[in-house]
Amino acid sequence: MSPPLLDGGETRIAFLGCGVSAERAARLNLYLQPSPDARPNAPESLRAAAEDAVAYLLALQQEDGHWQDYELPVGASDQWITGYLGMSLAEAADRLHLPAARAAAERAADWLCRDRPYAAGWGYNASTGPDSDSTAMVLTLLHRLDRPCAEADTGFLAARWPEGASGISTYDGSDAWAQAHWDVTPYAYAALPAAARAARADGFRRGLADNLQPDGTWRAYWWRSPLYGTLLTREVLDALGEPPPEALPRRLSLGAETTLDLACAVGVAHLHGTEAEDLAGALAALLRRQLPDGGFPGGADLRVTDQACTAPWDAPDGQYFTDIAGSFTTATALRVLARLWQDRAGAAASAGVAA
Repeated sequence: MSPPLLDGGETRIAFLGCGVSAERAARLNLYLQPSPDARPNAPESLRAAAEDAVAYLLALQQEDGHWQDYELPVGASDQWITGYLGMSLAEAADRLHLPAARAAAERAADWLCRDRPYAAGWGYNASTGPDSDSTAMVLTLLHRLDRPCAEADTGFLAARWPEGASGISTYDGSDAWAQAHWDVTPYAYAALPAAARAARADGFRRGLADNLQPDGTWRAYWWRSPLYGTLLTREVLDALGEPPPEALPRRLSLGAETTLDLACAVGVAHLHGTEAEDLAGALAALLRRQLPDGGFPGGADLRVTDQACTAPWDAPDGQYFTDIAGSFTTATALRVLARLWQDRAGAAASAGVAA
């Protein structure tokens, strides 16, 4: 017979413990946690999952404010991953009103601005050189914390995006790594000062159209799946008040293999206007993947595309890497959950006022 608390489906077993009582009798301890299948759209379920994700990321943060994850031939990432996790926590702090998340983001910004090996921009780590993706993430973090951005850093981004081009290159050079990469472009575009962004607005819109695929996703150069870059694109369009392309399908059908894919698919569908009821199954599946420590499992999503490969969406060529600690996946899921919570809580509050 199952315990009464399990009968209603509101809780699930987190783990079991075996022990011996003071009377030397065998004892089985049953540890329960709320079941995400019970009410995945409920604001309280979303908030609880988001807060657990924040706690996991805070536990991973080093004392000096940085994070470290992935393990490429050039080593682990610290600058890029710290920028990404920091900006995700800063956004979650604003949406969820969590001072601890804000404080963690502030510590990350302190480290990035203090311990920097490059005169302008940031990179994957201290040995790879600065790149547009890492720099865009750090500048986004600084924007969200209302901190000033140095002209040298915004100028670094602008130099990688010549006026008239339809996107930004990740690196300098003459190979495919120096071509315009759409999965780097949206956050770089948003991170530019207003005047520099206005000068590249036509190129951005052209790239938006040129890289859009029939299923409603955008091409990805650095990722196994287009879902991550598509989430970034929709986030930036929403933040800048830019309408999505009219060519987008009315209904999206986004397959997801890894947890990062699933988090991105949920976020994209929500930004596309998918009804809560239609999103409930995917959202419940995402919440089921959250681990007891609050993190989400990483996956082999990041592709170090071969430098001669110009169109990996047609013929991928490169090696895939996993966020070993799940930090990148967790930060992405956190951003999605925080937005969903804010929107669901706002809708519930509005319904209460209307009633």
